[in-house]
Amino acid sequence: MANAQLQVTFIDNERGGQSLVYRDYRFQVKNRRNDRVYWRCATRTCPATIRTLNNIPIGFNLVHNHPPNPAKLEVTKVLQHIKKRCRAETTPVPAIYKQEIAKLRTPKWNDDTQRMVEQLPTFPSQKSSLYRQREDLIPHLPTSLLNIDLQDEWTQTTAAERFLLINDGTFDKILVFATDSNLQHLANNDNNTIYADGLVTNYKGEPDIHRLIRRAAVLPLVPTAEVEDVWFHALEELENSDSTANTTPFTDYVTTYWVEANRQLWNHYQTEGPRTTNHLEGWHSGLKKMIQVPHPNIYTLLNYLKEEQAFNEITFIQYHAGGVRPTKRRKYTQLNQRLQQLKDQLQNGDITVFQFADTASYLLHLD
Repeated sequence: MANAQLQVTFIDNERGGQSLVYRDYRFQVKNRRNDRVYWRCATRTCPATIRTLNNIPIGFNLVHNHPPNPAKLEVTKVLQHIKKRCRAETTPVPAIYKQEIAKLRTPKWNDDTQRMVEQLPTFPSQKSSLYRQREDLIPHLPTSLLNIDLQDEWTQTTAAERFLLINDGTFDKILVFATDSNLQHLANNDNNTIYADGLVTNYKGEPDIHRLIRRAAVLPLVPTAEVEDVWFHALEELENSDSTANTTPFTDYVTTYWVEANRQLWNHYQTEGPRTTNHLEGWHSGLKKMIQVPHPNIYTLLNYLKEEQAFNEITFIQYHAGGVRPTKRRKYTQLNQRLQQLKDQLQNGDITVFQFADTASYLLHLD
């Protein structure tokens, strides 16, 4: 029977299975019978064997005809870890190799590490093998929009829910990704649009145009029921001004698509959260930092988007459970406080809605 103190470990091997390790000797599977496995020394001419039942040693012949090679064993562990990362990540293969090799150079470096590194294959000798591992994770890259054919896990979230919402077109393919729950949140969210029709020069040089643009921009912060009064008051003042700028395309746009449309879709008077796209721009900046390449292939991008969706969904649950949210930057806290003060003054009748709109417009920092 096996010694009760016999401690073995298991490591991945190059064929996708496992090897057994005991006292710096590596054993590979000879044959299996149900849960019983017969292992032989990885050196073919060596007679040493071990038998296990449910990964527990039950018998062995540990008479080897060669000394152990701990350095070679460590090489195997390092290479298998690199291959495992190549199969599981979209990090560039050369970067994975470099990162793992660099980890070996630590204050713990000794003669054993030196001997192991001397036996460690260089990247050129492992390049083909590592890229074959990557092919198990990522299909062959498409050479054109026509060749993009997303299947199975590339159309789903990490929770196996629908993620590819739209796959339209052939030579001008459009892909849209969203989950059903995320779409519901989007449909319930407010949004706003800002539009300028060749008025930049007039905005900077004419006080009347400057005031008009500000009054258009501030409409999302005005009480919904007062939007029409504020806007048409602004148009009346413009008519009585000395401005000769052609504002008709701009004012018609605001009137048609903002004032006379469904104001509930874009008004933010009652909003307590983000009212701008700054958070979206920050997300784009974070995207560049995380992916680390200027032009990622479609599968690298998709993997990131799936991770991002999963992270945000979990974060959303954490917040609803009372989890700590990020602290707002001081300047935004101050802007919110100032806006709330203006709201209080408006509701108390201390200022008119026109005064509220003009003052609030300077919180937008349009200049």
